[in-house]
Parts: sequence; C-alpha cells; structure tokens
Amino acid sequence: MIKTYLKIGFSILVLWLGLFLAGPVQAKELKITDYQVELATDEHGVIKQNEVITYDIQGQVDQLRHQIALGDVGEVESLKIDMRSADAKSAFPFALSDSHEVGTFFAQQDDSMLQVNVFNKMSDSQQIARYQSTINRTWTNYGNYAILSLPLLSAPGTVDEARIRLKFPKPVKAQDAQILTTPQQKTHWRWVNDQELEIQVRDKGAGESILLEAYIPSQVLANNPTVGPESKGQSIVQEMDQEAAQRASKLRRQSAFIWGMAALLAILLIILAYFLGRDKHRLAQTAPASHLALDQVHPYQVLALNSKARAKERFYGSLFSLYQDGLIDLVAQAPAGKKKVDLLVVRQADQAARGQDQALLTAGQKLGEGQSFYVSDLLADRSLKGSLAKAQAKAFKRVKTESFPVSGRNKWYRLLLVGYLILAMAATLAALLLMLEMDTSYGALIVYGLCLLLALVFYRRALPIYTSQALFKRRAIKKLVHYLTKKEWTDQEINRSERELSQLYLLSWFTGTNALYYNKLVASGRLPRQLQNWPDVLYDKKLSDMIWK
Repeated sequence: MIKTYLKIGFSILVLWLGLFLAGPVQAKELKITDYQVELATDEHGVIKQNEVITYDIQGQVDQLRHQIALGDVGEVESLKIDMRSADAKSAFPFALSDSHEVGTFFAQQDDSMLQVNVFNKMSDSQQIARYQSTINRTWTNYGNYAILSLPLLSAPGTVDEARIRLKFPKPVKAQDAQILTTPQQKTHWRWVNDQELEIQVRDKGAGESILLEAYIPSQVLANNPTVGPESKGQSIVQEMDQEAAQRASKLRRQSAFIWGMAALLAILLIILAYFLGRDKHRLAQTAPASHLALDQVHPYQVLALNSKARAKERFYGSLFSLYQDGLIDLVAQAPAGKKKVDLLVVRQADQAARGQDQALLTAGQKLGEGQSFYVSDLLADRSLKGSLAKAQAKAFKRVKTESFPVSGRNKWYRLLLVGYLILAMAATLAALLLMLEMDTSYGALIVYGLCLLLALVFYRRALPIYTSQALFKRRAIKKLVHYLTKKEWTDQEINRSERELSQLYLLSWFTGTNALYYNKLVASGRLPRQLQNWPDVLYDKKLSDMIWK
C-alpha cells in the first residue's frame, strides 16, 4: 500500500516538474483579416449565403467558432463548410457531426443565431474557410412589399474591413426600395446595378453584427410563401422611410456644419490677414528713409537679424565686441605643453556695458586663472560653457528686443493668431470625427488644412510687427549686409575711412562673409592698420571652428 502511494506521489512530482520545465504554453491568437459575404435571394425568398473568411492563426488552435444569424423566424435548410490554407488550391470539405473529431463541424441553433464549431488542428498559418448556408423565411411579403431584417457578419472577432453583396432575382428600381444598415457610421452601401447591392463595412466590433433592413416590391419575390398582414407591412415601411429621412436630414446637417465651419474659418482668416497686412503696410509707409550711420550699427544688431543665431555665433560676437571696445586682448598661441594653437584672452577690465559681453567676462573670472584664460579651457568646462550659453542667449534676446522694438499691436495679433489656430484645430478635429461617422464631405479637409497652414505661415512669417523706427533700422542693416556680400567695391564703400572699413569687417563675421570681405580688403590694398594688428586666428575661420568644439 505504501509503495502504491509512493508511486502516485512520484508520478505527480514528475508531471509537475515536466510542466514547469516545459515553460509557458504558446499563446493563441485568432484574427480575421478578410471577410466577404455574398447573398443571393430567389423568387421564393430563400437566401443562399456564401461567407468567405480568412483567419490569421498564431499559435495552435483546434477549432473555429462561427455564427450565422437567421433573423426572427429564419430557418437553416442546409449548411456546407470547407477550408483550405492560403497557399493551397483546393479546399477540404467538413462533415456535420457531433463527434468533435478533426474534419467535422457541429451546428446548433440558439434563438435566432446558428452556433457553429469547426474542428481542425491549425498552427501559425492563414486559413480560408467558406460557409455556404441556405436560409428560409428571411423575407416576408406584406401586401405590396417584401421586407427583410437580417443581421450579417456575425462571426466572432473584430473585422477592419468587410464587403457584402446582395443579389435579387429580378431588377429593382432604387426609388421603389429602401435600404438601411446599422450601425450607420460603420457602413456604406450603393447599388452596383438594378439587381445587386454592395455594402462596405469597417471596424466591426468583436460581438457586433451589421443589421440589414430592406424593403422591395413584393413582385420581385412573387413566389415567397412567407407572408404577413398588409397593415403591418405598411407600418414597417413607414417606420423605415421615417428613419431614412432622419438619417438623410442628419447627414445634410452635419455636411452643412462641416462646410459652414470651413467657410467661417476661411472668412476669419481673410479678415485677419487683411487687417494684419494693412497695419504692417502703414508702419512700413511711416518708417524713416534717412541713412543710418555705420557707427550706429553694432554687430549684435546684425546678428539679431538672424532669428536662429547659434551659441557659437553669440560667443564670438561677444569676443570680437570686447576686443573692439578694448576690454580684452587676444593672442593666438599654443598653451604650454600643447601643439595646437589656441586663443588666449587677456582681460583689460572686469566690467562691460552690454549684458552679453559681461557674461563672457564673468565666465572668464570663474576660471580663476588670473587676468587671462584660453578659450579652449573655458569651453572644456561643460558646466561653465552651458551657463555662459544660457546667459548669452538671455542677453541676446534682450538685445533683439531693444534693437528692434515691436509695435503694441503685435501682442494682439499674436493672441488672435494663436486663438485662431486653436479654434481651427478644434474645428478640424470635430469635422473629421463627423466625416468618419457619416463617411461624407472629405473634400472639406482641404479647406481646413489650408486655413491651418496659412495661419501658421502668418504666425511665423508675418509676425512680429515692428515699430516704424525698428523697420527703418532693419532696412538699413539689411542693405549694409547686402554690401558685404558683393565681391566688387560699391561707390559708397570706396570713400569709407579705415575705422569704417574695420567696423565693416567686424560686421562681416556675423553675416558669414568675413573671408570674402577680408580678401577684398587685401586685394585692394585697403586693409586697415587695426586689422593688421589682429591675431591671425581672427582671419582663420577653420581655426576658430576648431577652438569651438
């Protein structure tokens, strides 16, 4: 007896270890990737339904579940099922049986739904199953009308897209028929010809069916034995017509809302653009046209014309500005023990008038190396370099504001454009949801997209609105920058003094034309004495790029 218990215990232990070592059971996943349905109705009101479903199987399964809706009083006359893998040419037929063996299927009616189980061992493959059913008593003739109410696409599982085709035995005039599909937002139907109807379905839920309701003239199904009282038929037809009218009215209202909002956004943008353009034009007309003296132009103002000035440009801007003002000396030499040439900064003062210049002097003081420091040492200290970049960016922003002040109306136009963008995005989202729900008016998206794009362009390009004095400065500095890009001397430049030429060369560093302008000065023999005394590093852009790393 004890030996028997030991054997049982040992067997249980071995089984448990086997399950543990085998690891987790492979996950099963069954997904419907394609669903096509064809319904053919004969004169007796009998529907022959052909459902072709493609399953994507991950893991191993031993059966498929399917459902066939029969309507309120429908009956299944016959059901045939066959299946093949996606790469096979012929299908294998399944036999009706309650044995649950491979190659059989079992069907049982549950209220108005036929539950089907198809038994087959399948793993990691695509299988195409065909369910061919004949259903009686789905259509009912009520006097002059034959009426159908039948759920379709009842297979368990979600379906992204599906197609249903319904064929009639005789031609049907569209004006004599009524078609309703529910849910409306997931379906779209059309007459292919006078004997065939097509329904496109998208995003069917796992436990969802598509309800098809229809009435056609009863003479199309003249031999249909399933009949009902004419008064009931009249009531159903009236209800369906009312529902169709309500749906059409809702569709018109939603379409009107979509296009109305698009028109409103376009009108608002036109009005906003008109007043914005008018105010900018008035300020431009009142801007002075007098000449701006060169000594009134600071390199930072040239740099401020570039809205995307980088930290490197701001750094060298401060370096050259301090040198020009005599607050530092610059020496190009290699540090002790190194071969690479570096830029030695020798401070002549500890205070600068401009915040951006002061940030650089303060950063040099924090190195704690007396009155001089190498640029590479400053830039090698990541913390110091980062704080310097932030301080100079903040100071540079203030320079831009002070150099080119904006009009008081700039704030209001900025708020109006931001408000418009928010309104346009909200309206576009609402319109898109309605389009998807009703599957209509997609052309309006072009208007919404253009309004959003143009409003964004206005916000980025038309703003800020500068004062007339700021516009005058910007025009004059842009004209000056244009001179720096020319290879030939202009009449105005020929009469410049050495001090002015030196200033122009300094400005050329902030327009990226320093090499061009330096060569032009050398070629004409007009290189100012002050520039001749500058360290060679100031003429070598490649070397300055190596220092800034």
